[in-house]
Amino acid sequence: KNMEDKMKKSLLQITMIIPIILLLCFTFSCQQQVEEGITEEEAKAFIDRALEIWNEGNLDLVNEKSINLKRLSQ
Repeated sequence: KNMEDKMKKSLLQITMIIPIILLLCFTFSCQQQVEEGITEEEAKAFIDRALEIWNEGNLDLVNEKSINLKRLSQ
C-alpha cells in the first residue's frame, strides 16, 4: 500500500506540473517582440537637448526641437 500511495502522489504531482509548464510555454511564446530602443548616442543627444531647454528656461526651444525629439522616440 505504501508503494501505491507514492505512485499516486507522483502521478498527482505530474498532473499538476505539466499544465503549468504548458501554460508557461504558451505565455512566453505569445509575447510581442520588443522594439529596439534608442542608441546611447541618441539618448545623450536627447538629454543634452532637454538640459539646454531646462537651463535656458526658453520654452520656445521645445517647439523648435520637438521634431528632432519625435524622430528619436520612433
